[in-house]
Amino acid sequence: MSDETLAFGIEKREGFKSKPYWDPIGEKWTIGYGFTYMTKEEAHITLHIRLHHIHQELNTRIHFFWRLPTNVQEVLVEMAFQMGVDGLLGFKKMLKHLEAGNYEMAAKEIKDSKLYQQVPKRAEYYIERMLET
Repeated sequence: MSDETLAFGIEKREGFKSKPYWDPIGEKWTIGYGFTYMTKEEAHITLHIRLHHIHQELNTRIHFFWRLPTNVQEVLVEMAFQMGVDGLLGFKKMLKHLEAGNYEMAAKEIKDSKLYQQVPKRAEYYIERMLET
């Protein structure tokens, strides 16, 4: 029996849940196809896949994304990872400043945000990275 055959059967019988749920027996939190834990290697692979998808989505939804310097793209991808793509797109003033190439004003929008109040060290990192341009 191949791993692919096993995986197909497990996917069919377990079903997929993208958010954590209490298993039917009521013993453990579960996610995906019945996963109750994740190794560091699996988390690393998942992180890379998620970042790739976010990068692609930002490239599609922010028409000037591809023109931004790499460090600014990385800030936006990390912000989207943290708060979701829609959360990032809520930073409308910041995005307008980025489109105009005004990285200082874009950084100021991060400084003046609720994000900065909630996670100031991370927000400071975003600001520093953005201003490396």
